[in-house]
Amino acid sequence: MKSPCKRIDPIYGLLLLWLGCFSLSAVGQSHRLQPPILVIDTLEHNLWLTPYLEVFEDETSALTIEDVSQMEFAGRFQPVDTFFNASHHTHTIWGRITIQSLLRKPSYWVIGDYGSSGFLEMYARDSSENWAIKRSGAYVPGKDRDLVKYDFISLGLVLAPHTTKTYYFSVKEINHSTPTLRLKLHDKNSWLAFSREQVNVVIAGFVAILVIMFLYSFMVFLTSKEITYLHYSLYIASLAGFIMFAGGPHEIHGFPILKEYLLFLCLSGISIFYFQFGRSFLDTPKLIPHWDKWIVRYIGMRLVLLLVQMGLIYFTFNISLVATIEFSFFLVDAVFALILCVILARSKSIIARFFIGGTVNVFGFGFVFFTIGLFVGYNGSLGLFGSLVAEILVFSLGLGYKMRISEKEKLAAQAEKLASQEALNQELSKINTAFGRFVPHEFLKSLGYESVLEVNLGDGVEKEVTVFFSDIRSYTTLSEGMSPRENFDFLNAYLGRVGPIITAHNGFVNQYYGDGIMALFMQSPNDAIAAAQEAHQAIDIFNQELVADGKQPIRIGIGLHKGPLLMGVIGDTLRLEAGVVSDTVNTASRMEGLTKHFGVNTLVSEHCVDSSSLGSLFRYLGKVQVKGRKEAIGVYDYFGGDAPEIQRAKQETLDDFHQGLSAYYAQSFVDAAHTFDRVLTVFPDDKTSQRYLTQAKQYLLEGTPKGWTGVEQMVEK
Repeated sequence: MKSPCKRIDPIYGLLLLWLGCFSLSAVGQSHRLQPPILVIDTLEHNLWLTPYLEVFEDETSALTIEDVSQMEFAGRFQPVDTFFNASHHTHTIWGRITIQSLLRKPSYWVIGDYGSSGFLEMYARDSSENWAIKRSGAYVPGKDRDLVKYDFISLGLVLAPHTTKTYYFSVKEINHSTPTLRLKLHDKNSWLAFSREQVNVVIAGFVAILVIMFLYSFMVFLTSKEITYLHYSLYIASLAGFIMFAGGPHEIHGFPILKEYLLFLCLSGISIFYFQFGRSFLDTPKLIPHWDKWIVRYIGMRLVLLLVQMGLIYFTFNISLVATIEFSFFLVDAVFALILCVILARSKSIIARFFIGGTVNVFGFGFVFFTIGLFVGYNGSLGLFGSLVAEILVFSLGLGYKMRISEKEKLAAQAEKLASQEALNQELSKINTAFGRFVPHEFLKSLGYESVLEVNLGDGVEKEVTVFFSDIRSYTTLSEGMSPRENFDFLNAYLGRVGPIITAHNGFVNQYYGDGIMALFMQSPNDAIAAAQEAHQAIDIFNQELVADGKQPIRIGIGLHKGPLLMGVIGDTLRLEAGVVSDTVNTASRMEGLTKHFGVNTLVSEHCVDSSSLGSLFRYLGKVQVKGRKEAIGVYDYFGGDAPEIQRAKQETLDDFHQGLSAYYAQSFVDAAHTFDRVLTVFPDDKTSQRYLTQAKQYLLEGTPKGWTGVEQMVEK
């Protein structure tokens, strides 16, 4: 006779250790006319029924309880240990057991079948002597089972005091293997005694907690993009799916093996996502890099095992084999997880403590309580559920702690970054300010840029501006008497007085070239004229300082012209420069050169005068054709920046000067000569009047050239 075997099925009993069965045979065994009676005289938690169970095989599989309960079948029942031998029984097996209660009060018991993978029915006479039927088994839908929705069999049984009752069983296996029927009794405190509704409430509540945690974690992942929350949500989803599929009906309607696929998928997912969550939660590539490689290999092995399980379910539908493999690897999971906890404990990582706490809760306390519960009769599954809830809470606390630490680190990093950025901004501001001394900010703004870093070769924009040119008279002769350092210091002293004046009047210096200045005024010509006036006044003060130091005073000439020009970046890829290109620039330069010709301090083109509101301080000097231009242009002497006595003289002779100029252009040279004589009587230093007087007398003696229009052509710059 074969010894009892053990059968492992972790699916529907949350990894219960199923104790297995007996080899039975009906050949050559004698039967007993009077069945053995199980006498119950104490409330023991576990009473094994094997010695009192009698069975026989229905080879027709057509007998009913009415048939079996007749006397003609009484002699066919045989003891379990003599009936089941090495042969397999593929037909319906009928069982019978008689129980007598000697207790003084009613007792509630449950008969459990550990290992049946088919259908089981129990029959007993009710108070009306009718047969009451209770069903269970792995292939019996949960709604038709007597009690809980697990694959082991649990049948309600109530015994009145001092009563004897006979119960019949009908067992049918579908795997064509020897039935693994082993029965025992439990009292009402056993976890098998919970009603289906009570178990459903516990499972539904636990699943609801898991679903809420899954949704929360998944939403956190979607908002934060933190991969740890994705692994955590998938781990929780696997737990919830396993519990739902393990406690539900045996199959999904229309898909006979879909439930098994989903069940083992969730079961493997628990392990895979548990370790994957641990990797991302603990950042094991940094914390324990050597062991991280083994975790990756173990996850890969688990994925391969999952594919093997799916293949076994599809090709063999051997659920028991698949369950045995999965349960065996769950033990490996536990050992590997506990080893990792020992290694993590050495790392002294605070976050690792949360992972260790959650792991020990399940693989330590949870499974210990669950296993003890199997032998002492209390509800071990609730202890396991409780440990899972505790694990999820600990993991959630760990995630919260890690997020808080991460936020602090991010804030610290942001503060450091802001400080670094502020320092960089200050440095860039200094650089930009420094560059602004070379490339004016106004020039960049005119191009549409805020920083010199944005400028590209070839960028340009056309503007209507007033161009300002100034130069020191006879500077070449002046500089010959100075050393290079004295020249350098002198120029900086001079430019340091004129440059700020230009800026103060809404202009900017586009270029310094030796003692010369080219500036641009983007708004009104009045700004350029006012800057010219103030520049002359500043030079008067500067001259006083020069004379006090025993140095020679200086004079400057300023030329102004308004017109369109193209402002842009010129040069090559290695050297860029802010430049302006236009006839306007050339004409303004010629205006400055003509100040020496006319003997004035500031010469303004007619285009500036037309746009100016300072007409009373202008003196029209006639038209000239400067070098490089085909058209003549009217020029004016702006004497607002002259010395006060010169301003008074020009103001007093302004009408006579304009009258003499009109007579000159009308070729009335006699009138012109008399008029300019009157001007020189009041203002003898007026070089312009002297020139026109000399020219008028010459034309009186020699006559005017052919085609003379009065326009003076300048052959020099």
